[in-house]
Amino acid sequence: MTNPTQDNSFNQFQRNAAIHYADGDFAWILNEPNWREKLDDCGDTFFTFLMLELSDLEYPTDTADALRRLQRVADDVEEIYDIIDALQQPANQIFATFVPQVWINDHAVTIDPPGETDIDVTAAVLAMTRAEALDLRDDTDQTDALLDLDTAPAWIRDWTGPFYLAVEAAIARHFGTMTSPTGEPDVAAAAAK
Repeated sequence: MTNPTQDNSFNQFQRNAAIHYADGDFAWILNEPNWREKLDDCGDTFFTFLMLELSDLEYPTDTADALRRLQRVADDVEEIYDIIDALQQPANQIFATFVPQVWINDHAVTIDPPGETDIDVTAAVLAMTRAEALDLRDDTDQTDALLDLDTAPAWIRDWTGPFYLAVEAAIARHFGTMTSPTGEPDVAAAAAK
């Protein structure tokens, strides 16, 4: 890893992102006088996005704004992940995906699960009306209640930390609200729901 300079063209958020992102593989950018040009060719579009997204913040007054921006990105990526994950599930079954988290600085941060994360919630969802099922939203009390099912792995039933339960996209797919005219899953329609 390079020894980054304290160049005034980078704010504290950008410096931290460059030093820590991908174990510091991109910290060299901090020593580049023409860093914006180098950023376009660095080969990692997410790193480019982070550096640009954090570029207009002023340290330390915008720390809350930086965290809000990063959380919004994390939420958007998580939503797309859930939609794509639902595509691999059998059409006649509905699985909720349990995403374990831990508290770090008052923020719920996703961690690697210690076991299977899919929970078959088909029976519980089909016991509802179609409208009730399609009204379910990820990470709510209504979807959290699905964890009480016997189909959840023991480690999930015993989980005491924060978590995220994704089932919205799987329900939409089951009820046919995620297909395009070609019969392929319509990710844009699912995201709009």
